[in-house]
Amino acid sequence: MDTETLGFVAEWYDPQPQITRRFLIKVFTDAKCLEIVDLKSKKGFLKRSPLPQGVAVSEFVLGGKVLLYARLMHIVDYADSYTRRKLAPLANKAVVVVSPDGYGRVGQVLEDFIAQGLCVSKLQSVLLSETEALELVELVSVGPSQPAEQLTKLFTSGPSVAVELSGASAPDRVSDLLPDIRRKLHAQGVEAVVWKGEYLDDFFFGGSRHFQSTARLSNCTCAVIRPHAVKNGDFARILDEIQAAGFGITAMQMFELNPTAAKEFLEVYDGVLPNFSEIVQQFCTGPCVALEVVSRDPSIDVVGSFREFLGPWDVEMAKELKPQTIRAKYGVSRALNAIHCTDLPEDGVTESAYFFDLLQNS
Repeated sequence: MDTETLGFVAEWYDPQPQITRRFLIKVFTDAKCLEIVDLKSKKGFLKRSPLPQGVAVSEFVLGGKVLLYARLMHIVDYADSYTRRKLAPLANKAVVVVSPDGYGRVGQVLEDFIAQGLCVSKLQSVLLSETEALELVELVSVGPSQPAEQLTKLFTSGPSVAVELSGASAPDRVSDLLPDIRRKLHAQGVEAVVWKGEYLDDFFFGGSRHFQSTARLSNCTCAVIRPHAVKNGDFARILDEIQAAGFGITAMQMFELNPTAAKEFLEVYDGVLPNFSEIVQQFCTGPCVALEVVSRDPSIDVVGSFREFLGPWDVEMAKELKPQTIRAKYGVSRALNAIHCTDLPEDGVTESAYFFDLLQNS
């Protein structure tokens, strides 16, 4: 017998009549089943069925996108007061910034937050001007051991990463976690690294500023961590492994792609990949994390060496032939192979520019 049912209002764009249809989705959490009702006709659209493979109950969140039997559903509202009371507190948010001295350990930092049940909902690397750094220093907690002038110099010394975290009581939990994260990194020879303060959400994500991009758009390759690896938190370990392998991540940002953008970015692979349409669809199921990746040895072909590092795009082949590669460890299927990377050397800058020039400046 079901002990809990969650209700959501969702929208799906039907391409045939070109209209947006609204649905009631009931999720039976214990049985991991769902049913869907068309809200206009009040008729059943999908009878009670198991959740599709790879779809978790936790993916049903306000503003989220869930791929249900080839239909990309956008959750736009709660359908009842019980669901609202239960899930709304999980949307609490807090913003932290990883300073330049911790840039190479951002994966470790994110892993620690994710391990405590927090989700990363926004992420962007930025270069701060002296004026921006001065303003930021006023927002983060400083004390006698952290002079403002010293911190300003720190925040202008290289790229920082702004991170929005969401979850129940997120602000309090972040405050509780910071001392342990700092102690762990201090043992590795790095100082405070992660900073929290009031109004960081408005400073980084309020939309009133345009920070200088950290992307070089030269001698680089592009990687995109797929939505399934972002939703389940694997992306933090992937970032850590990329940096530990000797590659440099010169730019990173979380994006949400619509079908037009996903198809435009991947168009060079149309006709090359047998499951192209499925890959495009999967790119739209939630946030992805785009990366500009460089080799620390400029004489190395970074596109080829990074592609080799990730492993074969076919996950089954990767597991069989190169089980220690990223796709073997974090991939699920051909369409869910954890991470996209540039295939041809001449496309590295073009693909990076799509995210860190075109989309970032749009």
